[in-house]
Amino acid sequence: MSLLRKLPQQLHQFIDFNRNGLTGRECQHKTLLVVGVGNIGYEVVQIGKGLGMNVLGVDIDKKHSDVTYLSIEAGLAQADIVVCTMNLTPNNVGYFNYQLLKGAKSGLIFVNIARCELSPTADLLRLIDENILGGVALDVYEKESELAILLRQGKIGKVNTETLALAKRSNVILTPHNAFNAVEALERKAAHSVQQIIHFLENGQFLWPVP
Repeated sequence: MSLLRKLPQQLHQFIDFNRNGLTGRECQHKTLLVVGVGNIGYEVVQIGKGLGMNVLGVDIDKKHSDVTYLSIEAGLAQADIVVCTMNLTPNNVGYFNYQLLKGAKSGLIFVNIARCELSPTADLLRLIDENILGGVALDVYEKESELAILLRQGKIGKVNTETLALAKRSNVILTPHNAFNAVEALERKAAHSVQQIIHFLENGQFLWPVP
């Protein structure tokens, strides 16, 4: 939503109250493609529907009857926004690479809240600079532990050059692996942990998935 409304540019241009080039777009009637419709992906599907979006899904396991599934190629040709919520496996490393995403609908907004290995940073940077992607939002990164240590120590000059270059683009939002971090989410996480422990003590096995 922030990328559709050009929030990074708006914040930058506040200093001189310049509204040139800040006309954004609404979510309603846009096509959202959720790639990896597991527990988290299905929640994204429900949010998209609540915003009045046309929601499509890509997954090997088509377990949700209320999701319209299709191939990744067909989805990218239609999607205005892609949210990656895939599991990482040895077979899908680099899944969202340059070759795949260059076939996307022009101006696609790409969001990855899953695993950094699914979308190579260098490829995303190239796609942004070639105006194939209209925006990128990431909450996960290549060599994330190393990145976190360097930034916390103020050693920004030693950070991966592609990540730094991406951070400087006006149509990119990077957050410090913090998408999960809400008071309500942490309360649910604690409650689930307690529920699992009680179930294990009573039944000798863990309860999964937690209802």
